[in-house]
Amino acid sequence: MGHLVNLSGQKFGRLTVVQKSEQKQISGALWDCACECGGKATVNSLKLRTGHTGSCGCLKVEAVPNLRHGHSGTRTHRSWKEMRQRCLNPKSDKWQWYGGRGITVCKEWDSFEQFLLDMGERPIGMTLDRIDSDGGYKKDNCRWANPKQQAETNRGIFKKNRVANNKTSQEVIDQMRLMRHQGAKLKEIAAVFNKDVSVVSGLIKHGPRSSRSSLHVNSEIPLCR
Repeated sequence: MGHLVNLSGQKFGRLTVVQKSEQKQISGALWDCACECGGKATVNSLKLRTGHTGSCGCLKVEAVPNLRHGHSGTRTHRSWKEMRQRCLNPKSDKWQWYGGRGITVCKEWDSFEQFLLDMGERPIGMTLDRIDSDGGYKKDNCRWANPKQQAETNRGIFKKNRVANNKTSQEVIDQMRLMRHQGAKLKEIAAVFNKDVSVVSGLIKHGPRSSRSSLHVNSEIPLCR
């Protein structure tokens, strides 16, 4: 038997190898992988190393516009993909606020079709919001919400997590920027964090920037629900 090359942590196309799979096959090892889109795949090592498989299947969907469900590239489909990305992909720059703190996606929503059936089309000016900010993404805990509604949801989070001293933490400043980019007004952000509007404005414009932040390139940033 040849020496097994450990592929854990290596990236092949959109796939990052997480671990050797417990599944067995006659020829070659199988590896559990996380896809950039938030999906998962178990792939033969040869197919990874030769470039035969480079995604969970999302590349094939994108290669054929409106394949199957007819919603590829729409606002609703983007929301579904980004939900899964921030909850299932530890390399996501939003992981710390979602998957990293135990926020999950229900099994039913592995299917975009079921997500669409449960939630309907995403209205213009709204994004996916969890009613209970400590609960997961599932039909009875989600809604399409405007920035003001999402700011109200965030109020509960930061009442519990507000820093105890007068120094504003980096993660709080990052969240202020997330909310502002999502369309929340300065006075709404100020109410969430219990700060003056002028202070919030200054922190957003001149506060330190996290190395994890991607606000300058991401035009659709979900709030931390």
